[in-house]
Formats: sequence, C-alpha cells, structure tokens
Amino acid sequence: MAFTNLEEFEKKTDPRDPKSSPSKWVKVKIASVDPAKMAVSFSGKSEGRYTLRFKSVRKPKDVDVVIGDQLWVLATGKGVEIVKSAEEAKAKAGGTNACPHAIAIGVKEYKEDKGIKMDERTKTENEYDDSALVLERKDGLGGTVALKIDERGKSRGVEWSVGDVRLISLVPGEGEMGPFRVGQTFPYAERTFGVMEATGQKVTLRIEPGGEMVTILPK
Repeated sequence: MAFTNLEEFEKKTDPRDPKSSPSKWVKVKIASVDPAKMAVSFSGKSEGRYTLRFKSVRKPKDVDVVIGDQLWVLATGKGVEIVKSAEEAKAKAGGTNACPHAIAIGVKEYKEDKGIKMDERTKTENEYDDSALVLERKDGLGGTVALKIDERGKSRGVEWSVGDVRLISLVPGEGEMGPFRVGQTFPYAERTFGVMEATGQKVTLRIEPGGEMVTILPK
C-alpha cells in the first residue's frame, strides 16, 4: 500500500522503510454526512414519572420514564422509535434496517430546582422551575446530559446528530464504509473506531484501545 509523503510526515513514519508506515485508516475519507438532528427534551413530570420528548421528523415521540429506566432510541426518515430492550434494539438497528445505530440511554437522576426568584428587570418575584432530568448515553459517545424541564412549552433540551455518516477507504479493494451514526463503533484495521462528531467537512473518530482522536476529511 502506497502512502503520500504528507501522510508519512504527519504520522512521523519513514517513507524509505517498508516496516515504518502509517495505519491504513489514514486512507479513509468522508463520502457523505447527513446533517439530520434529533431534539431531546424533558417535557413534563408527575409523581415520580417524567416525560421525555424526541423529535427528528414528523410528530414528536413522547415516552414516560422513571429513574433507572433504559431506553434505545432509533431515528429514521419516518420519525423516532423507542424500545426498552437490548434484544429488540439489536433486531431493529444495523444490517439492512433503516437505522444503523440505536442510541442507548439510561435515565440517571432527577434534580429538583424550583422556587421564587427576583426579576431584576421588573423588580418582581416570579416562580421558576429549573428542575432537570439527567440522561446517560451508553453508546460509543458516552457522557451525561441534564435536560431542564420545558419552560412554557419551549424546549430547553439538546440536539443529537442522527444522520448517516458514510466513509470511503481509498485502499484498493475496500471502498465505501457505513453508514454509521455518531455514537456508533465499528471495527477497522484491527482496531475499534467510534464516531464522536460528524459534519460534511470533518468527522472525528476515537480509536480504541488508547482513546486517540483522529480527524477524517473529505476525499
């Protein structure tokens, strides 16, 4: 496999030594990235139950949860589907299914924050509710996010990338890779790669083991 002088220079390898060469992932480029997003918000609560709202296209999908629940979220061109078992998520994601990756979520914690505070502009006291529901992503992206409860019907949640990410290997005989989603992991070149961020200009992957972050650019 031939590498350019720039590829050798960036990876600090010796182009004159056949035993010293970059990993073949440097030949991976962006083929396309769908910019689709899914909004996730905390829309209501009642006696220890909390309502999560997921919206990508068409009507939003509401689901009632309690602390400790596990969810798998699948976003497709038809909208959002929620399942509550790993087996069902595995059957509906990947392969020839419309959704290549189910986002695994744990409902971690509820933090109440409500009361009365002074509005400095009007000098009046007003009730407020900044209570938050903490979710933990349990896919390759990982991490937690605190969703403040909607305020007068306005979301104070987050947006997650749910568009298909297609890569292409310029290694002879390999070609297109994917589709993948942000948060999905996949094996390549005897390593495991996780999609951390994705735009049409840059895809960030994390390589395991080791946690090295690498940037993939358009072809």
